[in-house]
Amino acid sequence: MAILWALLDLNNFNKSHKKVEIGFWLIPKYWKKGIVNESATAICNYAFYSLHVNRIEAFVESENENSKNALLKLAFEYEGTMKNCEIKNGKTVSLSIFAKLKPLS
Repeated sequence: MAILWALLDLNNFNKSHKKVEIGFWLIPKYWKKGIVNESATAICNYAFYSLHVNRIEAFVESENENSKNALLKLAFEYEGTMKNCEIKNGKTVSLSIFAKLKPLS
């Protein structure tokens, strides 16, 4: 029996604008073990070199320091915050925007 302990994926692929969104979820038991870093690095390389995107975006709840730090370790840059832009459990939440651009060859 397989147990889902992590989910990393690409969403909202926009071929015209050559960009995609990355998302990840990991149960706390597996935090700080390098799983997101290793997996996201492979996914970013796939997006840049197989899907030929120029930009990978990530939208993170502004209070989620662990995810923001994980993105910074992956060389994503903080670009700003969309304030009170979504509703979660009946409350508004803000989203921090991060992006990573394809390295110049």
